[in-house]
Amino acid sequence: MALPLKDWLVRTRAGDVLGPYSQRELMDELKKSTFSLEDEIAPAQGHWISAQALSYHDTEELTSTSTRTQQPFTSSLSNVSPAGPSELTPTPEARVNIKPGAGNQSQVRIPAHLLPKSSQSGFRPLAWLGVLAVGVLSVLIYSKLTAPHVDEPATQVTSASSGASSESPFVRQIYNLIQAGKSQVALRQLTLYHERGPSKTDVEYLIPYAALLIQEGESPSRAKKFLDLVLESDGSAYLKSRAQLWLGYMQLAAGKPDQAESHFLEALELTPKDAAARFNLGRTYLKQERYALALDYLALAELEAPDLWLVQIYKGRAKLALELPVEAQTAFKAAIENAPDRWITYIYYALFLAQTNQYAEAQKTLKKMLTRDPHFEIHSPAPFGFYQEKVNYAEYLSAFTHVMERTPGEEREVGKRFIQYLMNGGDEGTRIEAMADKGSLTPRVFALKVVLDRESTASQLKKAITRLPESLDAFGYYAYVLRGEAQARLGLYEESKKDFQRAIELSPQSAISRWAYASLLQKVQQMPLAHGQIRELLRYNPGYVPAIVWTQNL
Repeated sequence: MALPLKDWLVRTRAGDVLGPYSQRELMDELKKSTFSLEDEIAPAQGHWISAQALSYHDTEELTSTSTRTQQPFTSSLSNVSPAGPSELTPTPEARVNIKPGAGNQSQVRIPAHLLPKSSQSGFRPLAWLGVLAVGVLSVLIYSKLTAPHVDEPATQVTSASSGASSESPFVRQIYNLIQAGKSQVALRQLTLYHERGPSKTDVEYLIPYAALLIQEGESPSRAKKFLDLVLESDGSAYLKSRAQLWLGYMQLAAGKPDQAESHFLEALELTPKDAAARFNLGRTYLKQERYALALDYLALAELEAPDLWLVQIYKGRAKLALELPVEAQTAFKAAIENAPDRWITYIYYALFLAQTNQYAEAQKTLKKMLTRDPHFEIHSPAPFGFYQEKVNYAEYLSAFTHVMERTPGEEREVGKRFIQYLMNGGDEGTRIEAMADKGSLTPRVFALKVVLDRESTASQLKKAITRLPESLDAFGYYAYVLRGEAQARLGLYEESKKDFQRAIELSPQSAISRWAYASLLQKVQQMPLAHGQIRELLRYNPGYVPAIVWTQNL
């Protein structure tokens, strides 16, 4: 008879790892309340689950989120209206004391709907945890055994602010414009609509109107007025939760985390499963240096957005602050795996490596970053409603200089100049071209990027191409994309096609590779093949704005 598989672990807050346990052994221990709320549970090679976070959730929610399967891209994004959370009646909040890490106890407001019903009469947290974890464990085991062993394409995080299924056609059109990167167009349409004087009961449009005023930095005070109107109206609980979300977003952007906290908690009372409010609250607690709470809410956000790079980055920061460097490193790696073309994931990971004296690996990480599409982040912003600062190449330059300071020579110099070129253009591009004449492959690839950005002549394009070797595998997919674009401009379509195909072979999930190839196929009137490339692009990068615009224009 085969022995039961023992692949379940328990980690205490002190860092001790207990086990391994079989499924039955672990369930027995949970029923006996052997473990503390501060302990964590994980299957072998799986993610640790915060026991404290589990105790504030209902079994039904964890069952639905743990067994979620990802859906492939199947239709034009212009026809998709993300479904918002179901409307819930607000419930009074309870106050409990939670230790945020090793610091002093602080009184934290936890919405009452996140507490089990028995909390009103003799709530026993360890007993509740035992019963709950048994159910959750069963779900995790089932999903672990039945999960497909293939890489699944990414799906777009449903923005917490993209509206409910009941939104009006006008508001749906506004969210489509925002999704397509046309925020200023959306803002103008909202302004005109507002000036026409809609009825007092029509408050739905005020949510995206205020959100854009906040994000674009045009008039936060006017945005607050609009959001207050929503809160004072007879609007749905869902709309009021969006108002609280953006009020919190505004306070967080203004550097006022204490005020932001209360708004995000109010939003979660109205829409408890909202990933954006959970994530934003986690970021708020990070700013307040309440790291254990930050980690719990980031873990809750991860239940709804398991592959979101943003969550992993800030989980890494929280774990590092809690002196859990091994787990922090795992989180930063996961951010890169989930967003391999996003420079900021490499920046955070490299800074972590440098901070933990892993300088060689930190430098290797930034060198890899330089081989990815530097404009991916601009074309694929964070999901609407998730608080994140805009791309700042000055910060990237500072981080690059810090990590590479121990590596003098061409690698550091060309990297610095390329980031400066992305910031300012102009003379830095000329210096990169000068380096390409006698430098290695990296400055030659960067020089081709500079030539493509300018209104270059055919002879200039040819010169930049001839600097490159036939095989660009040593650099990676982005070099093939650049050379393919140069060849397409020269009318060398077959050569261009081969380069784009090679880029896709090297990095099938690369957005710029498939976008460049689709653009070439469109140019040579092979539209069905072009549409196929766009569909594949959106399977892996559903927030890529140029592809979204393409589908909306069909």
